[in-house]
Amino acid sequence: VGNVINTSSPGDYYFRVTSGECFAETTAPVKVTAKVDPEITGITQTQFIKCNGDETAAINIAIDNSKGLAPFVFNVSRYTDNTYTLLARDYVTQTSGLAAGFYRITVTDAKGCTDTRNFPINGIDPIDFELSKIDIKCTSGTYTLGSITVKDVVGGTAPYKYFISNNYGDPITPPNPYQTIASENYTFMSIINFGIYTINVVDANGCS
Repeated sequence: VGNVINTSSPGDYYFRVTSGECFAETTAPVKVTAKVDPEITGITQTQFIKCNGDETAAINIAIDNSKGLAPFVFNVSRYTDNTYTLLARDYVTQTSGLAAGFYRITVTDAKGCTDTRNFPINGIDPIDFELSKIDIKCTSGTYTLGSITVKDVVGGTAPYKYFISNNYGDPITPPNPYQTIASENYTFMSIINFGIYTINVVDANGCS
């Protein structure tokens, strides 16, 4: 029947077994090494999110291969906020196709020892804007042309293109689209037809 000796102190251990006046002892030490956990040395984002709601981010996880015992297994989990209390999704070992959020990365070695790092992946705000208009007027047989102004554009990634169309398919006086320098307001003049007009704002990444 064997005996199990537990210790948390590293060092060289020798053993003696006695029975009455007889004994046997080890001549070579049993080495107990200090616990060495795996270590994540860095997390790098290699792909980024371009449009609101996309799941296109990717990360690269680097570890110190001299620490812990191979093989190593990674776990990638996304949380709803930076308190890391509410899990949104467990990606298991997936490191690409990630959505915006707060990530907890865990590496586990062959002994079950772990290291954990937190890493945020930033998203893109949705594109939003306001419109104002001046209606077409007809007074005593004379037309007063209308206009539509695109203003207060936010979200996405500047610069933007402002596209305009109507339900008749009429060509709109250029520039159409209007190319912004940043996110400035722009007024489409000379709206000559009554109808329903559609404005589409497209950002530098093609998001709308």
